[in-house]
Amino acid sequence: TQSRIKMNIVRCPPVTMVLIRRPDLRYQLGFSVQNGIICSLMRGGIAERGGVRVGHRIIEINGQSVVATPHEKIVHILSNAVGE
Repeated sequence: TQSRIKMNIVRCPPVTMVLIRRPDLRYQLGFSVQNGIICSLMRGGIAERGGVRVGHRIIEINGQSVVATPHEKIVHILSNAVGE
């Protein structure tokens, strides 16, 4: 099991680290992603409160690079990530 969710997100350089706290899988992260780019946010959701913004590109999740990673794998990693 994972205890942290650590995402490095870049809109344009420099890279910004966003830390999201997700207690367990019952809580939605609160964003939609398409090919590594945040395309929508749930107002007041976990991601928005953590600093995620529409247009950010996810380049790393919990130390794992997701650059050039298929969309389905990014969604799988995010859907199973819990903690901080």
